[in-house]
This record gives sequence, C-alpha cells and structure tokens, in this order.
Amino acid sequence: MSKVPTIEELADVTGATEEQLKVEAKAAAGIQDVLIRTTREDIEHKARENITNPDTTECYWTVNGTPRQTGRGASILFSDGDRVIARSRIRRVEDGRIWFDPVEFVDAPQTKTPPTRGFTYVR
Repeated sequence: MSKVPTIEELADVTGATEEQLKVEAKAAAGIQDVLIRTTREDIEHKARENITNPDTTECYWTVNGTPRQTGRGASILFSDGDRVIARSRIRRVEDGRIWFDPVEFVDAPQTKTPPTRGFTYVR
C-alpha cells in the first residue's frame, strides 16, 4: 500500500506553497469558505486572545439550516461590510451551526460583499 503524501511533501515536490495546495484541495473537494457580516463587538468574545484555553475551545456561529458547500478546513471570514475583520478555520458544520477555532483579527480585503443576514460562500 502506498503512503499518501502530506501537504508539506507535496509542497516540496511541486514548488507550490502549502497555502496554495490547501486552496486547491478545498476546491477539488467542492468546499468553499464562508463570509459573514458582523461587528467586531459581536465576535470579540470569540477571539483567541480572549479565551482561556484557545487550543481546546470551539466557537460556533448560528445559521439557518445546514451549510452544505463548506466544511472542515475551510475558512470562516467575518466582515464589517467593507473589509474582512476576522477569520478562523471551520472544524465542522451541523444543522444550525458552524463550529470553528477561536478567531484571529485581521484587516483584509473581501472578495465578495457579505449579505446583511446569513452568509455567502466565497472561494
């Protein structure tokens, strides 16, 4: 039985960055990132620096239904409507919730305008 190469091994062989390979793997699996409009105040308590045990804590965002085009490893991005203000990695999705690691605050451009309610998928 042959060993499946790790992302690091593929990066060494292909010359692509680990991040590029992760993006390609998500796209091949049909997994998309999620963009949500919110305020910094609404997610402040989900920030890594505000959580006692951030490595073992899971946060969640309430949604309607079960997100079907995203999943483990995708990014969850939070926008103030103009810029991405925080991001994290999704751990799992279930009916009514997206579970993710504590957020990291950022200041980054957004590729799509987030809806005023709910979320949108982005690549």
